[in-house]
Amino acid sequence: VQGPAGDESVRWLHKQWANVLRVRNDGMPVLGFTWYSLTDQVDWDTALREDNGRVNLLGLFDLDRKIRPAGEAYATLIREWRAVLPTQSTALTVP
Repeated sequence: VQGPAGDESVRWLHKQWANVLRVRNDGMPVLGFTWYSLTDQVDWDTALREDNGRVNLLGLFDLDRKIRPAGEAYATLIREWRAVLPTQSTALTVP
């Protein structure tokens, strides 16, 4: 098993979110924010070139679908910012 500890993932998430807010406040339109990956990855450390069975702890959920600290923090960001950020975009409108 490899990857950042829960606290490191949460810090990384908040750092990325702060960057999103910074560019948004500078006038750059923000259409979304996605955390990769949803679940932990297997053999991601070797770009899937080797079948080692190593679990990389990078997901919002573990492989048993149990939420990780970063997943809880991501859900909190969504709850806290839902009313502030637009939920629709003209860029995504289908003609």
